[in-house]
Amino acid sequence: MIRAGRRGRSAWAGVGIILALWLGTDGVQADAWTNAAGHAMEATPMELDGARVTFLLPSGEERQMPLHSFLPGEQRRLRKYLGMLEIPDPLRSAFRLAESQMQTAQALYAEDRIDGRELAMRRDEVIESFLRTCEALSYARQSEDVRKLLAHWGAL
Repeated sequence: MIRAGRRGRSAWAGVGIILALWLGTDGVQADAWTNAAGHAMEATPMELDGARVTFLLPSGEERQMPLHSFLPGEQRRLRKYLGMLEIPDPLRSAFRLAESQMQTAQALYAEDRIDGRELAMRRDEVIESFLRTCEALSYARQSEDVRKLLAHWGAL
């Protein structure tokens, strides 16, 4: 029988630590996610495509699930985990309208149908209209929710 001496065990421990650090550098860490039925799974959210979330399971298998199969709080956590912008429900339609108007102005600029000055003017008008809507819905211009949405457009 061959026994590893003290030195042998510490060398293997060092190799184990290095291997664990090397394997852990991909930034993928599984977490527990619970659906509306109360079933939990250990997985890493990878992508939200429309209404479907793609998870990476610890086995390496990918699994897609409908976003609506999770409770609203868990849906918010998934969106936040995936770096998505969280839009308060009362501001959702105003934000979508403003986002659409911004995209239209950007498309017109890209097609040389408006110049940079006109693009900036339209952008400012869209932001000001959005801010008036926010205030009408009791969201102050300097509130954290509004500031996050403005930062999305680079308007801070």
